[in-house]
Amino acid sequence: MQKYKINWNKAVLYLLKTFVYTFLCINRFNNIEKLYLCAINITDNNMIRDIMKGIILLFATILLLAGCQGDKQGKSMSITVNLRYTGTDGNARKFAEEMVSSGTVDAIRAEEGNLRYEYYQSLDDPETILLIDSWANQDAIDKHHATPMMDTIAKLREKYDLHMTVERYTAVETPEMENKFIRK
Repeated sequence: MQKYKINWNKAVLYLLKTFVYTFLCINRFNNIEKLYLCAINITDNNMIRDIMKGIILLFATILLLAGCQGDKQGKSMSITVNLRYTGTDGNARKFAEEMVSSGTVDAIRAEEGNLRYEYYQSLDDPETILLIDSWANQDAIDKHHATPMMDTIAKLREKYDLHMTVERYTAVETPEMENKFIRK
C-alpha cells in the first residue's frame, strides 16, 4: 500500500475550492452528472481528484435534497423579465395600448403566478416601451408561454413590426446596508 504525505494547507484549499465549485455547479447545471464532471477541473493529482469527486457528490446530494437547486428549476424563486419593445412611428406604444384595450394584459395579470405585468414608456426614446413582467417561478412562466395568449402577443408584435430585447432577473433580498437609501 502506497503512503501519501498530506499537505494540509493544500488539502484545506482544495476542500474550500470543492465547496465553491459544488455550489457554482449546482446553480449553473442543476445536474449531478455535470457536477461530477466539474470535479475534473479541480486538480491534476488523481488521488486528490478522486477524493474531491466523492466530496462533491456527497455535498451536492445534500444540497439537492435540501432544495438548493439553483434557478434552473425555478420552483420558489421569483423571476422578473424586462422586455424592451422598439418600433417606429409610435408602434411600440400602439402595441401596448392594444394589449391593454383587448383585455390581454388583464388576462395575463389574472394568471396563476403572475406578480406584475406593466408597460412603461422611455423618456429617452419615445419609440421604446418597457414591459416589466414578474412571475412567482419558472413553472408559472412555462404555463404562461403554453397559453393561446402567446399567439395573440406574437401576432400583435408582428402587426406593429416590433423588435425586442429581453433581460431576466431573479429576486434577492435587499441587503440591510442598502435600506438606508430606499424611501418607503
